[in-house]
Amino acid sequence: MDARTHYAAFIERRHFGSLDGLRCISIVAVIWSHGPGFAAKSVLLSSGRLGVDLFFAISGFLITSLLLRERRLIGDISLGRFYFRRSLRIFPLYYAVLALYVVLMLAVRHSSPAGGHLFSNLPYFLTYTSNWFVAASSPFGFAWSLATEEQFYCAWPWAVKYWGKWAPVAMAGLIGIAVASGQHWLAVTGFARVVLSQVALPICAGVLLAHLLDEERGYNVAFRLLRWRAAPLITILTALVLIALRVKGLLLAVAFALIVGSCVIREDHWLKPVLSSRGLVSVGAVSYGMYLLHGLGYNGIEIVGKLVGFDRHGLISFFLALLLTFGLARLSYRYFESFFLRLKKRFEVTAATAGSKRKWAAV
Repeated sequence: MDARTHYAAFIERRHFGSLDGLRCISIVAVIWSHGPGFAAKSVLLSSGRLGVDLFFAISGFLITSLLLRERRLIGDISLGRFYFRRSLRIFPLYYAVLALYVVLMLAVRHSSPAGGHLFSNLPYFLTYTSNWFVAASSPFGFAWSLATEEQFYCAWPWAVKYWGKWAPVAMAGLIGIAVASGQHWLAVTGFARVVLSQVALPICAGVLLAHLLDEERGYNVAFRLLRWRAAPLITILTALVLIALRVKGLLLAVAFALIVGSCVIREDHWLKPVLSSRGLVSVGAVSYGMYLLHGLGYNGIEIVGKLVGFDRHGLISFFLALLLTFGLARLSYRYFESFFLRLKKRFEVTAATAGSKRKWAAV
């Protein structure tokens, strides 16, 4: 098929099959980083935390694509429906796990300083501002990335809805350059500098990718670069080389966005059998729950490990924590999150809003 045919198929596609596989890789890398990766000597083996950056690139691409396709479908963007969908997807489990941490920390508050740290930082966790004020090593400190995502959700849809076609693109590009350069050339000081420094470059890269692929001319440019069936493998290997060379910042963010782009431009790539396999898709589908619950998974395994004598940062702990976290996330998805996800469907944008029967299923 030529670029035009691929573009037509891309615009009509409601689900990108390989992205759940990428989510699986991301969450496994994050869980690895809090286990064996914590003490690893190799640059690659100690860089599992960068799985969050791949999450960011996927999120920037998907959320922006959702907004652009909604406008294409009905001629506008319903911010109310968007925020209802996001809230029902994100808030119930987030606040449920935070409440569980509070209960657990109440039990150990007098015997461990961790409880005091959690309670002193609780206002920031409740308001999704922990990335501005709380160290990532604190109890529930992993929520910094969720705060970064939530701030993106709060700001970006407004820009896409009200700033026209190209202004959001220019803004995402300028913010990305500002963050990558350390803002030294901007007259930004104090708290504004803190806020700007917490903007995730991979989200900006994912946003720009979504805008590029949404326009046929932009898609044609990307198609010429990434049309090869080997492209996902090449982009993943390129990202691994950059990580091994300790390359960070904008270049690595672009590499992650290219991984996403290579997986969505054409579905029949070489890695599709792996990324769309049942195992990876099952893990990717509950990756949000696994991210929130993996700390508790490790804590549970650590307690057992002290009794039977294996190291929290060893391979046995990692695999057991991975299995336990996956099991907890599956239970959460089936018996807790699914209720809110059914409610979320009520706020999907359909072409009935514009007087037709065609439907766009929300991400």
